[in-house]
Amino acid sequence: MRKHRSYPVFCQPLGALLTLALLAAATPLAAGADPARANPSDPKGVRFFEKNIRPVLANQCYQCHSADAEQNTPGLRLDTFEGTRRTLLPGKPGQSALLDAVRGEVQPAEKHTLPRAQAQAFQRWIAAGAPDPRNGPGPEKAENPDKLWSLQPIKAPAAPAVNDADWPRNDIDRFILHRLEAEGMNPVPEADRRTLIRRLYFDLIGLPPSLEAVERFVNDGSADAYEKLVDRLLASPRFGERWGRHWLDVARFAESTGKERNFAYPKAWKYRDWVIDSFNADKPYDRFIQEQLAGDLMPAEGQAERDDQTIGTAFLAIGPKSMNEPNRRRFTMDLVDDQINVTSRAFLGLTVACARCHDHKFDPIPTKEYYSLAGIFTSTQTYYGTPNENGNRRPGELRPIGPDAEKRHRQHEQYEKKLAELSKKLNRGQKALKKLRKQQKNNANKQRAQRISKLEQRVKNGRQQLGKLKKNAPEPPEYVMAVGERPKKNIGPTQLRKAGDPNNRGDRIPRGFLNAVNVQNPPKIKDHRSGRLAFAEWITAESNPLTARVFANRVWHHLFGRGLVRTVDNFGHTGAEPTHPELLDHLATRFMQSGWSMKGLIRNVVMSRAYRLSTQHHPRNYEADPANTLVWRMSQRRLDAEALRDAMLQISGRLDETPRRGSPVDSEVGPGRIARAIQRKAKLFDASSPHRSVYLPIVRDGVARMLRTFDFP
Repeated sequence: MRKHRSYPVFCQPLGALLTLALLAAATPLAAGADPARANPSDPKGVRFFEKNIRPVLANQCYQCHSADAEQNTPGLRLDTFEGTRRTLLPGKPGQSALLDAVRGEVQPAEKHTLPRAQAQAFQRWIAAGAPDPRNGPGPEKAENPDKLWSLQPIKAPAAPAVNDADWPRNDIDRFILHRLEAEGMNPVPEADRRTLIRRLYFDLIGLPPSLEAVERFVNDGSADAYEKLVDRLLASPRFGERWGRHWLDVARFAESTGKERNFAYPKAWKYRDWVIDSFNADKPYDRFIQEQLAGDLMPAEGQAERDDQTIGTAFLAIGPKSMNEPNRRRFTMDLVDDQINVTSRAFLGLTVACARCHDHKFDPIPTKEYYSLAGIFTSTQTYYGTPNENGNRRPGELRPIGPDAEKRHRQHEQYEKKLAELSKKLNRGQKALKKLRKQQKNNANKQRAQRISKLEQRVKNGRQQLGKLKKNAPEPPEYVMAVGERPKKNIGPTQLRKAGDPNNRGDRIPRGFLNAVNVQNPPKIKDHRSGRLAFAEWITAESNPLTARVFANRVWHHLFGRGLVRTVDNFGHTGAEPTHPELLDHLATRFMQSGWSMKGLIRNVVMSRAYRLSTQHHPRNYEADPANTLVWRMSQRRLDAEALRDAMLQISGRLDETPRRGSPVDSEVGPGRIARAIQRKAKLFDASSPHRSVYLPIVRDGVARMLRTFDFP
């Protein structure tokens, strides 16, 4: 989603245009409005309004078109739901006077209209039905926001007693059956073995079972046949490829910046492989989080482990970036906003970024606490590696790793600088020599011949020096996308930005965490450190009520097609409440007690009878619970794009299961803008590779059609 930008106020010209547009409208807009077209409480619509529409209205319209305006245009209020609806037709941008005004399409035209990016945001908003939570139906901020269910401490509820004591295979089933029995419902029978092996294969490794594997499982009469199959699949290297792909979606992984000027991200594939390897190694989830936020600051046993941990921090570097942004401050704060947004959603299930411009409208997150987190990331150096060329206004470096990385990096920089200077000098000499030779050919003279002879010797010497320099080139270190600490003078609190405007600074806000999330004995941020490590420790504290719940819910979502909390990234007031809160807390508790084992959590869920249920229809159950929120059967699910493509490759005998290290974005395209490369080398991006889908190049605005067709993110 595009981020809000603040611009100078142009209220009066915009108001004049809007007034003319209203007077010129042929259709009474209020009569034509269709509020039912968009649900004002739709979480995505509300987020878009809060990030892209409300700040523009507040900054550029309210001075003349609100209850507090000194000279309000009669009948034109943009500070309320009803007033704004008079200026537009939900779902029909072309018939909306508000859009005509912000585009400057009303005559006489004024030059002070909204910038193109903001006008496009209004067009998208109106086309989506103009969702607007103000003064109308929709979520309002809770009277007691601290009572939000997800912020309450995780309990360790005892598994409830059930009437059918023979049905449960583990405690998960007791929670499920207890709810079903309370509603007078019975679960459907288990699925047959052919269905179960197919379900397990796709869910755990993302590939279909072979015919031989199916028959072997069907004919295995041992009592632990299912358990052995589960353990074999969890131990497969294909497991990390499947579940690593799930996490890459959460981490907004891509190999380019996207936006106006799409630049390639070199070495992004190293983070992809790091994620896959982490799942295969069953890296404890708390450490998995810590390494992505602060791996470079954590203790390590040797250089190899330190480098591996540093690669994990690419989590903070691979988000979309506007390389064409002329305002350095805005670019920095947009980068920080992306880092806060992905961190809070991925690990905490909170929409903290909604507090960038104003206090969160629904959750207990004030703007000051947004900037307390922002100070952590403004104290962090982000290494993303887009080169200073092709109109890139915001180039970035990569981070060196390996033995003596910084020393070797400086040596290589000095070498590159000397090489560039020598090459430039040699090129000038060659051009001058060519010019003199041409002049001598047309009009020979002795003086020019002497000049040529001196110049030839210098060019010869220059070539020898260049060759010698290249021959003795120092070995460069390995480079990766990552983050690191900024110089000490740049570490510290940041200033609040009023209304999210990076140029409108307020008070300095001490670095810290979210007060509404009650973590016992929170770690302290050291003055000379960014605070990333303390933040990671705060997130992974066992007293943090969100972290284990959010991941346990993600696992349930992937295995059942729907989370116990339907809104997997939003545990706030605008998100859904859990259908089985005690079960969610049971899973979270067991998850932490197991040492944060991701494989252990997944194994626990797939070993339940609830996971093994068939998709059989049951008329009475369906009438009582058509959405299957109580899990009386296994919901039918379609294969996602990656599993579908990989299955086609395997069944046709074309699948190469060898892990594909590297990426054509690095090896075939190289650094720089990537749009033309996608056109010139379309074969690299068309999903024709025989490798698994997780190894395909993922480029923003250039994802393979095969994946896009089946709803790849």
